[in-house]
Amino acid sequence: MSKSKKSGGNRRRSIPTSSTSQHEDHTSRETLCLKELKLLIKESDEQDLADFGPFLNDRFLLHFVRGRKFRAKEAFATLKNYIKVRRDKFPEIFKPLQPSKSLRHKNIAKILKNKDDQGRLVIIGYTKHWDPKTCPADDLIGEISLYIDELMNIEDVERLGIVLILDLSGYGLKHAKIATPSQMHKLVSIFHSACPVRLKGQHIINEMYLFSVVAKSLLKLLPHKIQNRLHFHSTNMVSLHKFINPDILPKSLGGKLSEEDALMDLTELEKKIRSNENYYKQLSE
Repeated sequence: MSKSKKSGGNRRRSIPTSSTSQHEDHTSRETLCLKELKLLIKESDEQDLADFGPFLNDRFLLHFVRGRKFRAKEAFATLKNYIKVRRDKFPEIFKPLQPSKSLRHKNIAKILKNKDDQGRLVIIGYTKHWDPKTCPADDLIGEISLYIDELMNIEDVERLGIVLILDLSGYGLKHAKIATPSQMHKLVSIFHSACPVRLKGQHIINEMYLFSVVAKSLLKLLPHKIQNRLHFHSTNMVSLHKFINPDILPKSLGGKLSEEDALMDLTELEKKIRSNENYYKQLSE
């Protein structure tokens, strides 16, 4: 019996050692990838990268290192795209982008207080709270980018990515009219090709027939990786719960929590976004 206890004690002590070793491995790969990324930047002759130089500190570059799983070339490609879409490709979105003026459309998106079973942040988007007449699509894309830029500072978001639930209640003709291939191209360019935060799952709920008609042609434009992570649940919340635990969801999504207990207060997050006014001003110059 005493030998058994001794053996069990040894096994328990070995767990932290293994965990520490794994952490050290991550840190080592992270450091190596960061060095490789810096070298790629140094060897590049692209003017956009040179202009963006003052922003390229280690903390900023780590967003791309972690988001691309320590693959330096992929991190570099994403970084170049991040700069390009903001400075050259979509000036209609990013030139006028100012946190002090842009965070005006409340309730379009919410964030769950609790993470999913994989440790990922869960964001809920509500079509019923979006009126394209008062918030044009380009304005909405700009606002979303402000939130994503700030969420990148959360290490779990960098490493694990995010999950999106899109509630299409209230989707109508005013939304369908702007669901064009060019808008889809913008979304993919900004939030897939040029964003270090990985979208690990998209769950569409309460979709109507009109959306199904529009989506059939547009979804073909999405990269296969995104298509494979796209799930349609209609009004079947049990189907949604196979992917996202109802213990963390509000009752409106078939969950067990009140809205207050389920949804994060975004006041502090928005304060942090507004504190970066100078960054976005310099970025647009």
